Amino acid sequence: MSCAYGGRTILGRLHVIGLVGLLTLCWTVVATAQTNQFNPYYGKNLVKYDDFDWHIYTTDHFEIFYYPELEQHLERIASYAESAYAQVSADLTHDLATLVPLVVFKTHSEFEQQNVIPGAVSDGVGAFAEPFRRRILLPIDEPPDQLYRLITHELTHQFAFDIVPRSVIRRNIPLWVDEGLADYMAGIWRPLDLMQVRDAALADILPEMSNFDGYGGFTNLRVVYNLGHAAFEFIEERWDKEGVRQFLFSLR
Repeated sequence: MSCAYGGRTILGRLHVIGLVGLLTLCWTVVATAQTNQFNPYYGKNLVKYDDFDWHIYTTDHFEIFYYPELEQHLERIASYAESAYAQVSADLTHDLATLVPLVVFKTHSEFEQQNVIPGAVSDGVGAFAEPFRRRILLPIDEPPDQLYRLITHELTHQFAFDIVPRSVIRRNIPLWVDEGLADYMAGIWRPLDLMQVRDAALADILPEMSNFDGYGGFTNLRVVYNLGHAAFEFIEERWDKEGVRQFLFSLR
């Protein structure tokens, strides 16, 4: 069924009753990895502890950068990455024109030594995707289900960067769209995140999403992820996955 509407029309209907009604359907919750947005800063004193011997393993949609200690995990990582690509590509009816550089580290402590964006990995940053050279960096020391969702989250960012290109002079996509879409595609609610959205709905402090920018004055930075996640679930509930796709493409 065709859905003809503008982004503001959808967002205007994300009112309290709609969100509460949708979220009550989420009776099954599974813990997922926390992936906080990073605000890169450039530190002069980043210490490099290891000299990684990088190799490249190519799949249908990825160039996986790894070092020998990770070789035994390559097939598993490639399988997760390709499965995530198939999911996101199908949901958004979109393909990326080039291979995605996926830089993997064995542990989070080794991930902290990355120099793609010096100083970008602070406490709470589980992985990141950068929009200009379209790279994903992440450690693999997560349980299998959480690692798959982490890859899905970061890969969703790359699809969003491709659909709505970014540049130094164009960064006007609301944060809730980027992070909410990525959490929505990962597909799991953490119990505390779900509780946070329900509490906001019941307390009638939900922002008007069409005017919700940055962190919206909330002190808990997870709010922007969670409200965005709920917004995309609401769009899917009302207009199916095609509605999510049309909304995202309307931002181009």
